[in-house]
Amino acid sequence: MELEQKGYLKGYLIFFLRGEGMAKLELKVNNRLDVIKGKWRYKSIVQDIKDNCLQISVPVIKGRYLTLQNKEDIKIIYYDNNSNLFNFNCKVIERGKDGNIIYYKLSLPYDIKKIQRRDFVRVKIFEFIEYKKVGEILEDKEYENTSYRAILLDLSGGGMKIKSKENLNIGELLLIDINYDDTAVKVKGNVVRGKKKEDSYFYGISFLNIDSKTREKIIKVVFSIMRKQRELI
Repeated sequence: MELEQKGYLKGYLIFFLRGEGMAKLELKVNNRLDVIKGKWRYKSIVQDIKDNCLQISVPVIKGRYLTLQNKEDIKIIYYDNNSNLFNFNCKVIERGKDGNIIYYKLSLPYDIKKIQRRDFVRVKIFEFIEYKKVGEILEDKEYENTSYRAILLDLSGGGMKIKSKENLNIGELLLIDINYDDTAVKVKGNVVRGKKKEDSYFYGISFLNIDSKTREKIIKVVFSIMRKQRELI
């Protein structure tokens, strides 16, 4: 149940009950969202917030546009500017057109929930990383001097998937350097699964003994990548 709503220039603030306390959802113009339809997530953007309505661009995925019906209830995943995730429902009010721009007008959100498991939000990416193999004893002195290069394929707060030319063993420990924009993260990882395809190896890696500060840095990288990818739609 929403407790209070406050509108302001280019934004809208909704307070809602969460457990025994209160939380807030901050809607802002130009923020990104996903409209959920079956197993698909269509990308959209907040175009305007006025007259107690949310105006969004036509949701799209891989060039296919989603048609919404008036009075239809839709599920939305929303990304705020603080690396938080929310899901909520909106009701479609109407389809409109402003010049050549088509949009959907929605009700303000209801049944709002903050998604807790930010650690497991996963994003696909193609980025080079470096790692070192670690001896059986997990001490800094045991790190090998040789660095190996790999391709980062996806990333979450709990682990990653990489492509490498090296044959690694399940359970092998790695020290991984992640560099994205101005963020540099050094993290220890454990190879939990592997698969060979042609002349390359694909590995799933779970982060090991990761402190909260390092995890938050990785999560911020994940959401930064997601925001940049959404800007391409």
